[in-house]
Amino acid sequence: MSDGLNVYVGEVYAYDQAYKQPDKHFSVHVLIRDTKTNSTRLIDNVIPANTNMKQMPVIGENVLIFLGYNPETKNSQGGASASDTITRYEQWYYLNPVNMRFSVTDNISFSNSSAKLYPPTKDDDFVAQAKEVGISPLQPYIGDILIEGRWGNTIRLGSTSKKNNKIYAVDQPWEGDKASDSIIVLSNSKILPADPESHKKFRVENIEEDRSCLYLTTTQKLTKFKLGTKNKKNPLSKFQSESQFKTSQFIGIADRVILQAKKDIVVIDSPKAIVLNTTGYIKLGNDKADQPLPHGHVLANILQKILNQLSVPIVVGSNVGTFMSKTAMAAAQQEMKNLLNKNFYITKNTY
Repeated sequence: MSDGLNVYVGEVYAYDQAYKQPDKHFSVHVLIRDTKTNSTRLIDNVIPANTNMKQMPVIGENVLIFLGYNPETKNSQGGASASDTITRYEQWYYLNPVNMRFSVTDNISFSNSSAKLYPPTKDDDFVAQAKEVGISPLQPYIGDILIEGRWGNTIRLGSTSKKNNKIYAVDQPWEGDKASDSIIVLSNSKILPADPESHKKFRVENIEEDRSCLYLTTTQKLTKFKLGTKNKKNPLSKFQSESQFKTSQFIGIADRVILQAKKDIVVIDSPKAIVLNTTGYIKLGNDKADQPLPHGHVLANILQKILNQLSVPIVVGSNVGTFMSKTAMAAAQQEMKNLLNKNFYITKNTY
């Protein structure tokens, strides 16, 4: 702390319409303590130092604040010109909350507070939510850049690291042959019951248990990734296993996945194959579709039997004939060869 540089660690004691009015610029009111005089000072309208990346502190959290300027230009004629004099107004700015309690969710610490300055409720909604969850910090690996929200939502800009239980508390949940190959993981982790010791434990993303996640890989294998549900596994068998594939992948997992094109088409493009993998239903048109698709080989066998029956000679008196002419029969038999498509396949549900 330095009075000469006008830099302080201050405690957030209030905010004024910062969540409602954009012109408040996420401003907060901060209480600081002057260690030289052992006195407190209130500083109002402290705004974020970075306008592109903001973390709104809650009441009771500490922030690093520093004094800067808010320049304005005025002219006695009401206009602006090169001859205008610049009048600088002082403005206080804050950086993200200080890590007072080693918690990704709750760093409230009323170390400087005076009870008379705080409303009885404080941030009741936030405090209640923070007490219900146990969010541990992500396990960092060498070179990682981690962005962690308060509620288990995270972004990892990482890579493949060699497993080393002498360095890491928890090894990476993916495998790779080459260190430094990049990976991006976005995750909403599973919220656990409140644990007062959660800040002392590391956690990693869990592709099976996270509530939703997105993986952008390069050469990593996600060995715990299994298609289907816990009760109805439906893994790949004709193509390389989803858990052993080790070139770049785009994997998104959630309870429901929706892709919507607002104005143009949706394209799923693959040089090899497109697999719709389900033990449930595939609906085309809308979710009320009730016209079943025929199985190609079954339909071909039925039609072939009908054609065979129609080609059986029929004797009426001294006349012999069939239900179809030889020309029509030959044409139908030729068309039967084109009934089964060699690029589109379906299979019967497995339950």
